[in-house]
Amino acid sequence: TTLALEIQPEPGVTYVTQFIGTRRGYDPTRQLLGPRDGDAAAKKTLPHHRYSKDVGAVLAEVKGPTAAYTLRGDEIYVRARDFLKGESEWQRRRGIRDGLDPAAGARGEVTAGNGAVGPCCR
Repeated sequence: TTLALEIQPEPGVTYVTQFIGTRRGYDPTRQLLGPRDGDAAAKKTLPHHRYSKDVGAVLAEVKGPTAAYTLRGDEIYVRARDFLKGESEWQRRRGIRDGLDPAAGARGEVTAGNGAVGPCCR
């Protein structure tokens, strides 16, 4: 199964897509993080954890407006995260969405090997 992403390119913009995921057999080590001193709002939220580097690891990185990742079969999940660079610094684009925002800029689609297609925006 292959996940594929295509972004409508804009002139002068460079794109990089990272496929992020966790594989079976990952290191389940995690550390409970307490709220920072003086952060009263953080005390009201759910506990936060720092996980091992195996959780949410970059499985592949592809440059350009089209990217594909072929599943090895041991992934628990895979998601795409893409960045763009115009005239200045790198910026993270929004991730994969269930619907398209008509006001969004560049658009693309993520296609799974089963034929399912999901839109991607900004």
